[in-house]
Amino acid sequence: MYGAFYLILGLFFSGPLHEALKVFPLPILGIVLLFEALTLLTFMRDQTSAPRDLWIALLVGVLALTVPQGFVVGLVVGTLLFYGFKKFGRDI
Repeated sequence: MYGAFYLILGLFFSGPLHEALKVFPLPILGIVLLFEALTLLTFMRDQTSAPRDLWIALLVGVLALTVPQGFVVGLVVGTLLFYGFKKFGRDI
């Protein structure tokens, strides 16, 4: 839900949002991003019960961090892996 909200904000309101974010100092934005990351990590905590799902979540996170279009690539790869493993019944 958070990701979809940020994706919509970025796609449709990037210009005005960029101007609004210039008002805040970078250290404050860094703290906001830190707390957002911690919140997302608590959401990922429920994935530890299934090792396959944990590996998919970690792979999506690494892709999102390293690839320039990371969110989209991570979204596609994670979805394909999840449904691929679900269909073929393989565990990692």
